[in-house]
Amino acid sequence: MPRIDVRRHPSGADESIMLRARLVAAACIAASLAAVPSAGAATSGTITSQTGWSTVTTLAPGVVVSRKQITVSGYSGTRTLTRVSWPLGNSHVRLDATPVAVSRYSGAQHSFGEGRISNLGASSNDLAGINGDTFCAGCASNGGDLLHGLLVHRRRIYATGSGPEVGYTPAGQMIMGSARAVPVRIMLPGGSATIGVWNALTIKGTSIAGDQVAVLSRRGGSFAIPSTLTALVLRGSITAYGASSTVGAQFRHMLQLAAPYQDSKDRVAGSAVSSEWANAYRVSATGGTASTVAMPVSGGTVSGVTVTVPRDGVVLVARTGTQAAAGLTAAASHPSVSVTLDDTGWNTAASIMDGKFQMVSNGAAHTTYPGWPDSWPWYCQGVGHGCVRAVIATTPSEGWMIVETASGGNGLTMPDFARVLTQLGATNAMGFDSNSHADFWRSGASPITAFGYEPGAPAASMLSYH
Repeated sequence: MPRIDVRRHPSGADESIMLRARLVAAACIAASLAAVPSAGAATSGTITSQTGWSTVTTLAPGVVVSRKQITVSGYSGTRTLTRVSWPLGNSHVRLDATPVAVSRYSGAQHSFGEGRISNLGASSNDLAGINGDTFCAGCASNGGDLLHGLLVHRRRIYATGSGPEVGYTPAGQMIMGSARAVPVRIMLPGGSATIGVWNALTIKGTSIAGDQVAVLSRRGGSFAIPSTLTALVLRGSITAYGASSTVGAQFRHMLQLAAPYQDSKDRVAGSAVSSEWANAYRVSATGGTASTVAMPVSGGTVSGVTVTVPRDGVVLVARTGTQAAAGLTAAASHPSVSVTLDDTGWNTAASIMDGKFQMVSNGAAHTTYPGWPDSWPWYCQGVGHGCVRAVIATTPSEGWMIVETASGGNGLTMPDFARVLTQLGATNAMGFDSNSHADFWRSGASPITAFGYEPGAPAASMLSYH
C-alpha cells in the first residue's frame, strides 16, 4: 500500500511536521482528482521547451551522467532531469536489485532494515543506484520494513509478492510486466511434485510432503540414499528457450528462497496436501508464455545405494510409499518428465525489483488511474506541483536511470511524467517510490533527493561496470 512515512530530518525536525501543510493541501487535491482520474490529461504533461542533454560526467565507457531542463504544460517553472544512461547490450554493464542492508534482512517475514543507497554503492563499487518501490515502514514484527512485491537478488527470493516488476537481464537490459513467483511443478505420472529441499534429504524442523521431491543438484556430489527413499536421475542435453542447455543447468537456475522455511506465509498448496514448504520457483507473468521442457530420464529408480549427481543432471528423491515416489517409479519407464520453467524472457533475469507502476510500455504512456485506494503516489500534490520521481527506463538503444526534480520538492504527477518520458523517447519505464523517498545516487556526487537529505531505503536498483 502507498504510504507517507513519519521520518526524522537530519536537523531533528519531524518530516511530517515540515510537510504537513503540503500534505493536507495535496490530500484535498488528490481526493478531487481521484474522482476524475483523467483530470488534466488534455492540458498537462506536454514538454513546451527543453535544453539538450548536457553531459555532466562519464562514469565508465558508455555510462554517462547527463542533465536536461524542461518546461511542461500545466506546471510553472522548470523541471530538471538527471539521468545515467548506457548502451543496451553492453556486456560490461550489470543491473541488480538488492536489499540495501543485506545483513539486516530477516527471512521470518521477509523483512528489511533500511540503509543509504550511497553507502551501499560505495561499499560495492557500484556506479549508480535508485530506490525501489513503496514499502510499509516498520510493519514487520521485528520493526523491519515490508516490501509490497517481488524482490529477487541473484536468483534468490528476498520478498514474495506480485505486481509491476522489472527483471534485470544481462548487459544492462531489462524486461517489464506484471509478474509473480509460483512453485515449480515436476509433472510425474499420477500427479505433480514440488521441490521441497535442495542437496539434502530432510528439512530441519519439518518433513518433505508426500507430493514433494528433494533435488540433489551439486555436480559430482555423492549422496547415500537410504532404503526409505526412492531416487531417480534426470540428465542430458535439452533445448530451453530456443537454446541448447542441460537438465542440470536448468534446475540449478531455478529461483530459491534466500531464507527458506522461516515465513509460514511461504507455504503453498500442494497437489495432494493443503500446505507445504516449497523451495523452487519460477516467474509467471500476466500474458507471459511459460516454457515447459521435457527432461530426459536416465535409468530406473534406486534405493539403499549411493548416487553421484551427474554434471548434466540432477537426482530426484522422494519418501518411499508416497505419491511422489510412485510418480518417480512410473516415470522411470518414460523417456522424460515435463518441468515448467520461467515465462519466456524472465529466465534471463538474475534479479527482479518491484515497481509502483509501469509508466510506459511499448512506447505508450499509461495515464489511466489504476484505482489505488490511496491516490497520493499517483497525483502527489496535483497538477502544477507534482513530486520528485525516480524511474528506470529503456529506449530502443539505451537504458536510463532517471530522476526528475523541481524547486521546493515539486516535480510531476505520475501520468504527466509518463507523458514526458514518451516524448523523450522512452519505450518502457517503471516508476518507483516518489516524493520524500525518491533517491538517485551516482558515484562521485551527493544523492539527488526531494528535500536535500538522503532517506533510508530497504531495497534499491544498482548499476555496476565489470
